[in-house]
Amino acid sequence: MSRIRKDTHKYPILLFLLFSVSCSAGTSSSFNSGKFEFETISSAEEARLEIQSAPTAFSLDPEQNESAWERAYFYLNQYAGEGKVVHESASDRDILTKSTAHGFRYQISRQYQGGGVNFQVLCTPIQGRGNPTDALLNAKNLARFIRTGELEMSIVK
Repeated sequence: MSRIRKDTHKYPILLFLLFSVSCSAGTSSSFNSGKFEFETISSAEEARLEIQSAPTAFSLDPEQNESAWERAYFYLNQYAGEGKVVHESASDRDILTKSTAHGFRYQISRQYQGGGVNFQVLCTPIQGRGNPTDALLNAKNLARFIRTGELEMSIVK
């Protein structure tokens, strides 16, 4: 014969009460008013917000350097539009520049320092043809691509 404890029925009731109180406390004003507010953003806008927080100057480990520099060349040749990529080299620094028909001038520099490599990405409008906001977004998108390999195509200008 099995025995049933008399106090076991209290726990489900207690849990239900705690759950009810926590649910009603968190939604009481919006639930009772019948109004819910949701903010929805498109995936392109979400990507734009993420890109806007990306740094344009960063450091990488030496083992990441070559693949990052290859991505810089790739972007300038593939996505930055028509124009010639110019490579300047010094003992401790390399600079890639490209002026495009879209009205932007790109400059990517890498400098060997200590145990790492410092990168800086600039994109500036040329003679009022390019938009400064787009130029900054281009620089941040390119910097993120160089650093991580992730490129947001929906905002490439």
